[in-house]
Amino acid sequence: MREIKFRAWDDEHEQWVYGWYTKLTEGIRRFDAIISDVNGELIRFYIHDLKTIGEYTGLHDVNGKEIYEGDIARIIYIDYPGSTSEVRHPPIISDVAYHDFTASFSFGECKDGDATHFNHRHMEIEVIGNIHEHGNLLEAKA
Repeated sequence: MREIKFRAWDDEHEQWVYGWYTKLTEGIRRFDAIISDVNGELIRFYIHDLKTIGEYTGLHDVNGKEIYEGDIARIIYIDYPGSTSEVRHPPIISDVAYHDFTASFSFGECKDGDATHFNHRHMEIEVIGNIHEHGNLLEAKA
């Protein structure tokens, strides 16, 4: 079972924060926040731009980096991995998206228009940025 956690951009501290996503109510006001364990203390980070919230996929890229919704990845598909017939396809640049209908993560708009679901045994994934800071990486593939 994968670990359920989120990340979001914290405008106040100008950094990514990682932890549990929650909606807080203080009086009549509601806030979206990420709760993080910082040195054994639970800290709230208020999230102003909800579009920056991304869920952890449960996967790591080839460098061991956690893959989150909203990441941009370089993907190399591999046919017959590990065999003498192994075929490595040219890299594709795509974003990581969550799909409500299938309740799964996939690569969004791939070059061929295909929404390819994760099957990490037959591909190499390297996170090269995210849609919030490096959206230009997706424009380059068009």
